[in-house]
Amino acid sequence: MLTLDLHTLPGDFSILHEKLAQIKNSPRPAFANYAPDYGVLYSLAGKYAGTTHFIIIGRGGSVTGFKALYDALAAMKTSKKVHLLDTIDPDYTAYLQRTCHPDDTLVIAISKSGDTVDVLENLLCFPHHKKIVVTENKNGALAKFAEAKQLEVVKHPSIGGRFSTGTECAFLPGALIYVDVRSVGGGLNAIHAACDPSQPIERNPALRLAAALYLAEQKGLTEVYAPLYSKALAGCAELFTQLLHESACKQGRGQTFLFMEAPECQHHSNQKFFDGPRRMAGVFTRVERPEHDVSIPEDPVASSVVAPGIPLKSLLGERLADAMRFEYEGVRGAADASNIPNATVTLDVLNPGTLGELIGFWEYVAVYSSLLRNVDPFDQPGVEASKRLSREKRLEALKPRY
Repeated sequence: MLTLDLHTLPGDFSILHEKLAQIKNSPRPAFANYAPDYGVLYSLAGKYAGTTHFIIIGRGGSVTGFKALYDALAAMKTSKKVHLLDTIDPDYTAYLQRTCHPDDTLVIAISKSGDTVDVLENLLCFPHHKKIVVTENKNGALAKFAEAKQLEVVKHPSIGGRFSTGTECAFLPGALIYVDVRSVGGGLNAIHAACDPSQPIERNPALRLAAALYLAEQKGLTEVYAPLYSKALAGCAELFTQLLHESACKQGRGQTFLFMEAPECQHHSNQKFFDGPRRMAGVFTRVERPEHDVSIPEDPVASSVVAPGIPLKSLLGERLADAMRFEYEGVRGAADASNIPNATVTLDVLNPGTLGELIGFWEYVAVYSSLLRNVDPFDQPGVEASKRLSREKRLEALKPRY
């Protein structure tokens, strides 16, 4: 279960009365109404059960959602070898060509438009591998390529990439490596209901956090330090960053979010958080109870070592879950002492259902953050401009070949 503690972030939303009334009357986003065909997903998982290597090709939301699922639910458990190909880096591509034999590899290419040039470039680098295509546009290059090659095509719904974690984009590769995607979907459904526009702000955690951060921005807090106190949740950083930046950062508005793995980020970005320009708020994410805890074993030799500050004997028998909590509490306590506004998002445990809740929560935070700033949550004009320029440069360089 997900809970939100606004702690020292602004909590008086009376000044937002008119904006909140408009949000309450806004339609439910398409991503909150969608349900994938689990039968198709599990059928394909059975078909490719004997495959070891999976190359997932995509950009942005086409892969960030799956990366979140993989790191949180599979990376430390599955025997499958997963390779995210979200770059046209030639060295990494050459590594995959050497590592992933065609007989034991499935390539999955994901593009809503079907015309993402670098996705097509990636796909063409694996001419002899088995392939599945996920796309929406029947007239796009990816769909036409799949038709010519007689490849299996899975329908991409009419949902923007960064909001597509609960669709075939992430759930297809998730099912192929035995992630319990149905339970992830259940968590998404639960939090989408809790954060629906019809829910009053007192009972709507996503709207509460979005509103609190909006008010913080009005006071000059234009950056949000967002440590993720879980190794498994570190893979969510790109997805959450994309959701907030691509949705709400438009027309000179919106906050910069620094989602980072904690406590490692404490050894670099705490310096900026505590001693840099005073324009940062904090949002900490943590898991209350780990799936497996570890206690430091007794050691007669270690118990005799006396170190300045902390004798090793005092650490013997300590639970690492407690150590992780102490790291979080230390940062939050220091933020309080420095009068830095902060909030905490807590999962009681990390499992497929609660991961779905966390992802759905940030989806709605992104939507509400956009609506509060009067910008469209679902477009990305800044992203599209660079895509057009990249396409033009390719066409100009390749013109002599066609």
